[in-house]
Amino acid sequence: LDNPRSCEEALAEAARIATAAPCTNEVRGGSWRRRCLEFVARAYGYTYSGVPTARAMHDELAAQGLVSKSDDIPAGALVFFDSSDPAGHVALYAGNGQAFSNDYVRSGCIDLTPMDQMGSGGRYLGWAPPVFTKG
Repeated sequence: LDNPRSCEEALAEAARIATAAPCTNEVRGGSWRRRCLEFVARAYGYTYSGVPTARAMHDELAAQGLVSKSDDIPAGALVFFDSSDPAGHVALYAGNGQAFSNDYVRSGCIDLTPMDQMGSGGRYLGWAPPVFTKG
């Protein structure tokens, strides 16, 4: 993958944000509320994901055959969920059933979150490698 940051670097950046400024979007200002796709793109070093919503990114990657429902999720993968919002949800998988995510532990904040708490009662759609074709 040809991202500005490797999986390890993206996870380190996500951990930094979750520790140093979990409730402040340091680039755009404001909080991380409803900014899941922006968060994962920024963790990988992009200023923009290239698509408008997490659901659109999931659908684009699924059309390329890149989404898996395997339980063997690698650290650094993008994990996708249906949610009560039509935009869907994406988080950055950290390992051990947890992902860096916004809004589920604290609204507007980035936290290490158990995967079973994500998706607003929705369903897990699968994981994909961090491919930002339009980022």
